[in-house]
Amino acid sequence: MISLVLILLAGQTDPTSPTSVDDVVVEGIRDAARAYVAQTIRPRRRGQPVAQIARWSAPVCVRVIGPERASARALEVGVMQTLKSLDVPTAGARCTPNAVIAVTDSPAEFSQQVARRRRFALFANDGASMQAFVQPGPKMRWMHRITQGGGPAPGSMSLTTDAQGSEPGGTATPAGRTMFSGGGAGTVIALPQSRIELSTEAQIDRAMIVIDTRVAEAAPRQPLIDYLAYTVAVDRADADDGKRGGVASLIGSEGLRDPAAVLTDQDVSFVRALYESNDRRSASMQGVDIINRMERQAREREAHRNE
Repeated sequence: MISLVLILLAGQTDPTSPTSVDDVVVEGIRDAARAYVAQTIRPRRRGQPVAQIARWSAPVCVRVIGPERASARALEVGVMQTLKSLDVPTAGARCTPNAVIAVTDSPAEFSQQVARRRRFALFANDGASMQAFVQPGPKMRWMHRITQGGGPAPGSMSLTTDAQGSEPGGTATPAGRTMFSGGGAGTVIALPQSRIELSTEAQIDRAMIVIDTRVAEAAPRQPLIDYLAYTVAVDRADADDGKRGGVASLIGSEGLRDPAAVLTDQDVSFVRALYESNDRRSASMQGVDIINRMERQAREREAHRNE
């Protein structure tokens, strides 16, 4: 903004700078979308993401355990309604749960039990992922079971990855294509560097969220529902991330952080853009597609406000 004012005062024009208030607004919208996506994606190498932002491969079915049944059912309904409002595919009545939210007085002990009993079904016996999930401190933790697979997309190539390297292929073995997140400390398989666009189709097929009862009771009800829905839908990079604001700032690893946090327009735009985006694109191109969609939604909101 300052550079624009200086150019106008000098009576000069700069073809690389915005030339109107509208241009400034558009640039601000795009910069905000870029920053949001950059804080959400998982580890980067040389400025580029090494993995797609995963999304659910099948309709989500949420089950809440821990509270008495009426309260648990109300929480389930609320989370499913928020997911639906964000355009995340949701299952119908009497569905089989694939996203479990556990509200417990002992999150660390409960998580340890889950890791012991479901070490193969949920963690593929991955020690690093289990260790991240069962660490004793956090009052809030989650894991997403993420598979990477699918055939090649137009103009791209699908690569399988394992500890030894990579080779062209269509469908990989589960051990070579599964990533986990445990409050931002999970294991991520890094794709090899290549000039070929990588199409990985990172897909969530299971989720487990564990939250301390005291934190759940202290949080405002609707923000808690929105926070849980957002955490089910998005494999966030950091459980303790409060930098960008929005609903992700509601709860951190130590407990309730910002009781005033709500589901913002950017939160909504991001989730909708993620689930609308083409998952057959490379990680970098997927990010660009999401940013473009977020920008378009923001401009539509701005135009509507100005009517």
